[in-house]
Amino acid sequence: DANSGLSVDEKEYREAALNFAKIELSPYMQQWDATEEFPIDTIKKSAELGFGGLYVSSDYGGLELCRHDGSIIFEALSQGCVSTAAYITIHNMVNAMINTFGNEEQKSKYCPELSSMDMLAS
Repeated sequence: DANSGLSVDEKEYREAALNFAKIELSPYMQQWDATEEFPIDTIKKSAELGFGGLYVSSDYGGLELCRHDGSIIFEALSQGCVSTAAYITIHNMVNAMINTFGNEEQKSKYCPELSSMDMLAS
């Protein structure tokens, strides 16, 4: 059982990501790969679940999750589309680096837009 050993919160994160993968990623994955499409609208839609700022402070629109929680989410998303899930991991890395190492001006300018995915980064 993939949920074995997960906390209640971790199970909820996994379920949300699996549902998103099933509905928003999996049906389109082959088309995106065949046409080399970067599914911007779908990626931005993932932000509605908080997937644009997993590790970022809630002050900047993030969820403040740990890396373990993120790995649960990314594993579930990858079941729908590996390349899209990979992009979302990179986007989160950029947002987390600014949140961790940026000054207040940089955090305020970039992290909210990255967390909402109104701005994308890699």
